[in-house]
Amino acid sequence: MLGGITTRWKQTVAYYFTVKSIDGTVYQDIVANIISISESIGLNIIALVSDMGSSNQKLWKKWNITAGRHGEISNCLPHPLDCTRKIYIIPDVPHLFKNIKNMLMTNKILYISDKIKNLYNLPTNVICSTHIEDIIKFQEKLDFLLVPKLSEQDLVPNHFQKMKVGKSTNIINHDVCTALRFLSEELNKPEYFTTAWFIDVVDKWFTLMTSRHPVLALSKLKPEMYESSIKFLKGFIDIMMDIEVGYKRTWKPSEKGSIVATSSILDIQNIYLDDKGFHFILTSRFTQDCLENLFSVMGTKNIVPNALQVKNNLKLLSVSQYLKDISKGNYNEDDRTFLSGFLDTLENSNHKDKKIENIQLPQEINEPNMNLCNGELNSFYNVCGYILFSIKKITATCECCLISVGSSTSINASSSKLTKLKRFKKGCLFFCNELTFNFFLAMENIFRKYYNIIKNQNCDIKQFLINKVKEIEISHIPNCHKLQMHIINRFIIFRLKIAGRKNTKLLNKYGSKSIACHA
Repeated sequence: MLGGITTRWKQTVAYYFTVKSIDGTVYQDIVANIISISESIGLNIIALVSDMGSSNQKLWKKWNITAGRHGEISNCLPHPLDCTRKIYIIPDVPHLFKNIKNMLMTNKILYISDKIKNLYNLPTNVICSTHIEDIIKFQEKLDFLLVPKLSEQDLVPNHFQKMKVGKSTNIINHDVCTALRFLSEELNKPEYFTTAWFIDVVDKWFTLMTSRHPVLALSKLKPEMYESSIKFLKGFIDIMMDIEVGYKRTWKPSEKGSIVATSSILDIQNIYLDDKGFHFILTSRFTQDCLENLFSVMGTKNIVPNALQVKNNLKLLSVSQYLKDISKGNYNEDDRTFLSGFLDTLENSNHKDKKIENIQLPQEINEPNMNLCNGELNSFYNVCGYILFSIKKITATCECCLISVGSSTSINASSSKLTKLKRFKKGCLFFCNELTFNFFLAMENIFRKYYNIIKNQNCDIKQFLINKVKEIEISHIPNCHKLQMHIINRFIIFRLKIAGRKNTKLLNKYGSKSIACHA
């Protein structure tokens, strides 16, 4: 497949059927032929992107593409048609990201040298996957989690889950990094900090190497940010050169691949930003996401298609990209939906929530347990800030309203440590004051008090809880923009969403992103 760099386009140009195992050197003539034809019609080929399959690595070996602890990095080959140009080899970054995560989880332990340890002021030389398992154990009985998306399934994924980038981002992300840093201080375990540092490094590397927006793109329009990004990528190469994997301290292909990919991106950005004068470069254009998307679509009809099905599906997909509205056609555009989607709409429109006016409550209701541990209090405080920030972002408010509930600058609240760790730049998170935090705690108390009683009753759960929360006396929030009511609505919806994940009856109604529509 050919893909554009400066503009978004893709085109399948060739396919071949192979046996399960193949000598990758046979690809050389195929690649050379595609490059020759592409250049003849005015396309400039600058990079070759592929995963790290054994046949692809065999081809790289023939081209002398390599990287290692004791040798020079070789990441390009001469252009077959122009000796003044080069073609850069880029192992697919999303595949590398998954491989690095699997490298950590499978081998359990990674080692760094004293040089890297001292350079980044780390407490230990060991990166350990059991530290991530400790997060799951710490939060398994909590309602408000330090890392909401992390689960035991992420630690031991099956074959198909290993192939999903989303499963890897559940482990390698900013939330896991901040959770480890928080627990490092909370549980007095400094060894967590080294694992947190490694996760932060890989997460930042993946973000820079797959940028889809000019804000995150490599660009010299902001010199300080550009120099910082380039310095980081060069430092990442040194880190991967240094890492020893497992108790046997081995060298893994994913280390070589990440070094080659990063070196190629550094060389390519020099060409586009310096020689060609581009304002920025989107590194996501150098991944094979376009090809993976094609494979996914081809597998929708047949999960494991045979050769004939691949051929027919590829024909349909190649033709379907030309099915678009014709601006100079003789007829107006048809706005009808397909029958299957129309029937789904009818089914959803006929669904009505059943409501009753009289909710059955017991005569005595026990007060819920609100003895939250410090970790859950910090997670809850972060949730409160998230709710207030979302209201600030999309709801009409005034300065008086916002000052009454908190601030975008750091507040020395008792449970704000996790939020401070999560903040990667000033003003990106919201800190609520003590009065507002106590208001959220009072709402949580009411939710816990009534939810288990009414969750299986045939009633409007959301409205019942809102009415109960309205009974809380609160005086520090002004009424000019109905901020208190916005907070109540957002909190109850958010809380029902969390509860809906545990209650299968409410899962479809409250456990999704479209909760506001259903509620």
